[in-house]
Amino acid sequence: GQLLVDSLDTLWLMGFRDEFNRAADWVESHLRVDRDLNVNLFETTIRHLGGLIAGYILSGRKGLLQKAVALGDRLLVAFTLPEATPPSTTGAISADGTPA
Repeated sequence: GQLLVDSLDTLWLMGFRDEFNRAADWVESHLRVDRDLNVNLFETTIRHLGGLIAGYILSGRKGLLQKAVALGDRLLVAFTLPEATPPSTTGAISADGTPA
């Protein structure tokens, strides 16, 4: 699913609407952002969160925005830590937004 999310804006901008819609359908119905995982904060932010936001902005598909909000809420904890800068890899983030 990572490549699909990262490719949403490219598919849209290149005019591949059928391919975009198939990818967006999969993302909306199968992409899970509710798992407790260690993730690379930078890559997850630019590729996943950015891909979901770009897909929403370009297409107006509310399902992409809902996934972006859910993911953003989970990543937010890394930006509220007492350190001056967020860690490059964030530990598992639980569904309630607290480190697991």
